[in-house]
Amino acid sequence: LEALRNQGCVTVAHFDEPDPLKDLDGHAALISTLDLVICVSNTTAHLAGALGVPAWTLVPVVDAWHWFLDRTDSPWYPQHEVVQAAEGRRMAGRSDTCRSGTPASVFQ
Repeated sequence: LEALRNQGCVTVAHFDEPDPLKDLDGHAALISTLDLVICVSNTTAHLAGALGVPAWTLVPVVDAWHWFLDRTDSPWYPQHEVVQAAEGRRMAGRSDTCRSGTPASVFQ
């Protein structure tokens, strides 16, 4: 993402407000305005799925049972792409696991 941002291909935003722990409606409203959500497996991922917003959900192997092991899709959220960490490894460098064509179609 950093390389794409430096090339002017994408705007990466981080929002501190609304607080998803205090204002779930506001958080859902914010998510609904986004083209793509990149997040870890949390409320944001599930709200994006419920709202039909495309998302890349980053999950560790250990905690990924509810996202199903060895899958990159979600039966609950067809617009989600699940990116799992390699066994015993961190998420760093896992952008190679995104389905072929997804970044190009999102950033065009």
